[in-house]
Amino acid sequence: MNRKFTHLEETDSTNLLMLRKQSAGENIEGLVISTDYQTEGKGLDTNRWHSSRAQNLLFSMCIKPDFLAPSQQFLITKVVSLSMVEALADYLPHSSIHIKWPNDIYVNNRKIAGMLISNFISGRTFEFSIIGVGLNVNEKDFPSWIPNPVSMAQITGITYNRSSLLHQITKSFEKWIDRLQHANDLALIDQKYLDSLLHYKEWHNFLIKGVNETAKITGVSEFGHLEMENKNGEISTFDLKEVIFL
Repeated sequence: MNRKFTHLEETDSTNLLMLRKQSAGENIEGLVISTDYQTEGKGLDTNRWHSSRAQNLLFSMCIKPDFLAPSQQFLITKVVSLSMVEALADYLPHSSIHIKWPNDIYVNNRKIAGMLISNFISGRTFEFSIIGVGLNVNEKDFPSWIPNPVSMAQITGITYNRSSLLHQITKSFEKWIDRLQHANDLALIDQKYLDSLLHYKEWHNFLIKGVNETAKITGVSEFGHLEMENKNGEISTFDLKEVIFL
């Protein structure tokens, strides 16, 4: 896949801009749009994504995984999350890096990156996927309304070149996305995703459907639902927003 890089000083949202380009008939496969500042940066659901101007990495990338069935779309979340873990491990070798289900990236139990992945399906065809990423790179101070943020610079004291970091991450994306085309690698991808999950196979306190419970993550279904075991040995499956990590 040939990557095509475009950088803007400001835009509303790199994901929205990518979608507008697609709607206008442009070929966006392999396109990577980055920006210094988003006026309408969003996280999952209604969450906002905070980023000071020209301090962090804000970008979107388009892929066309037509080799996947629509029912396999959560595999995109898995490989993109693993790509981020792998890329960050090179820069933060002494840190503990995990995926907080489904695709937030945590370093030393604090959030360093979030993703917004939009998959577009037509009938039985997986048309394209827009992957939006916000990574805290050189941010020094965060607003108080953000619960537990951290940046790469806060961890190491180093100021990073965002362009070099972007190229490293997208290179990792390509490698992992390519592995999706090899059936023999799918089980490995599934296992590596589980092994990277925050609190996987650990008893931990969660707010489950509004109730504070001690439970253990035991797996993730092919559709991305979280599988958890309670203290009575019962295993249940939960959708997004039904489980809050405490």
